Amino acid sequence: MSREKKQKKPESPNKREIGKRIRTLRGFELTQKQFGKKLGISQSMVSRLEKGEIPSVELLLKISEVCQKSTDWILKGDES
Repeated sequence: MSREKKQKKPESPNKREIGKRIRTLRGFELTQKQFGKKLGISQSMVSRLEKGEIPSVELLLKISEVCQKSTDWILKGDES
């Protein structure tokens, strides 16, 4: 009898933590509307992201570019 190794499922992102990191990126200098304008999205979309909606790949890359933070940091909090 051979034992098969169970493959680990990729860890699903913690939506609440992603929202907190996006909120951190916006900072206190910008309103949701101003931040949305920089990203090319609506204020309501910024609000949804800050509440934990996972951004699309395109939006994730845009946030990363505009805020100069890695996608790993946005999604997982990793600095590397």
